Parts: sequence; C-alpha cells; structure tokens
Amino acid sequence: MLISMRTKQRRDLLVRLGFGRLVCSSNDRPFIVPMYFWFEADRLYGFSTVGQKILWMRQNPPVCVKADEIHAHDDRQS
Repeated sequence: MLISMRTKQRRDLLVRLGFGRLVCSSNDRPFIVPMYFWFEADRLYGFSTVGQKILWMRQNPPVCVKADEIHAHDDRQS
C-alpha cells in the first residue's frame, strides 16, 4: 500500500540518508547515476565533476533524485 509522506517525513528521510539516485534525460533517453547528497534548509546539494550527467543537466535542467530506505519488502520509505 502506498501512503504519502508528510513534508517533515520527507525532509527527515533526506537528512538521514544522504544517498540516492540522480535521474536526468536528454533526447528522451534517461540517465540514472548513484549520488551522495547533503540536504539542509530545503536545499539538496551534490557534487560532481564534468561528465555526461552535467552536460545533460545543462541541456535539460529538470531532474529527479530518488532516495530509498528499505528495511524489508513491506517496510520502506522512498
């Protein structure tokens, strides 16, 4: 069953985890890479050297970050 998380729960999850996957795309082709991040004051910070993901994000700025905390198949937050 899917249950929406409250804003505080989402923030707490991002602060706690610090690791997820960055999703960007170019010409309808997705690119997904693991990334470490820092979440503070409603901002998510990451670091990367110039490469494919940076080039694609410059071409198409909307991106997504997916972070999961999985304890069991029926006990997880995302």
